[in-house]
Amino acid sequence: MNDKMKEWDKKLAEVDRAIAKLPAKAPPESTKPAPAKPDASAPAPRQVPARAPAARVSPRLRPLGVWVRVGLTAVLALALTQWPFAHACGLGLAAYLGAVGVVLVSGVGGAVSTWRLRLPKAHALALLAILGGLALVALEVLPRIGYAGTDLTWTCG
Repeated sequence: MNDKMKEWDKKLAEVDRAIAKLPAKAPPESTKPAPAKPDASAPAPRQVPARAPAARVSPRLRPLGVWVRVGLTAVLALALTQWPFAHACGLGLAAYLGAVGVVLVSGVGGAVSTWRLRLPKAHALALLAILGGLALVALEVLPRIGYAGTDLTWTCG
């Protein structure tokens, strides 16, 4: 084992010497070689459009933004329990289920964001919003697929 360690140390020392020979920073623009003139018979290189720099968000503001999104999702989930329009069938039902779908999608997005940022209270709120959205879907879908033994239909008339 001792011989292997000595051999390993020699290799590491060799790597350290090679790294020490590298320049500390990139050479200035004036010392870089000039690009070669393109050959007329060769196809022109494809130009890649420059991207706009990504907006930088302060690390202190990002959790606040996630809290706002999760809070709005929870408020929407609560507000849907007081939906003011008829949603027994037809287009009203489709609009209601679309709004519940927004709660579910934004709740999942909020749960992922809060998980990544390690915000446990906001994560719990996002999971409650998802659970509320699933309950609202279940209240409308289950009676229509025969689970509750009622005669509700998807279309009016």
